[in-house]
Amino acid sequence: MRIFVTGTDTGVGKTFVCAHYMNQWASEHPAYYKPLQTGSPSMAQAEDILAIKQLTHHAFDNDVRCGFCLNAPLSPYQAARAENLTLNPAQILADLQAQIDAHETLVVEGAGGLLVPITPDYFMLDLISQSSLPVVLVTRPQLGTVNHTLLSLRALQSRGVPILGFIMNQSPASPTQAEAESVEMIESLSRVKCLLVLPSIVATGQQSGA
Repeated sequence: MRIFVTGTDTGVGKTFVCAHYMNQWASEHPAYYKPLQTGSPSMAQAEDILAIKQLTHHAFDNDVRCGFCLNAPLSPYQAARAENLTLNPAQILADLQAQIDAHETLVVEGAGGLLVPITPDYFMLDLISQSSLPVVLVTRPQLGTVNHTLLSLRALQSRGVPILGFIMNQSPASPTQAEAESVEMIESLSRVKCLLVLPSIVATGQQSGA
């Protein structure tokens, strides 16, 4: 199984969800790959890489990696521009494809939401679409989630991206009625199923917000 984990925004817990799947698929020796990591000068210091290793109890350290690391905590396009670099979408896609070819079980994590720019005319959605990987969309229960989730699902559907479902992450222990109804409403309006509702604090510790 190979999946691409994306989110409605930054800070929705994509990294935590990636670790969840890696732990679920532990017997299949999964790999993790993040094509673009910002806010970190190197893979050794990458926050999401370190979080994945911690959340999976360092079981897959040799198969946890990222592609391009950029120092500024901005969109890939902005972070690259701050370093006077120009990202090459063809190279990013080729590197991702190499990971897909090398691993039968792979969890790929995007950066931010779907319309985060990689270059002025190439977005995270383009990379997801060209990868041909099925998507898990991570969202959160707060006010506005119906709008944000439906917009993201519509964007994926408009590009013909296969969607496995969405995950409502960081759900409070005692959700309000509106929060509880959000999942059902999103399922009904999008015809995309909710795969999981995950709590904000779990046994492994506080979630990563990446």
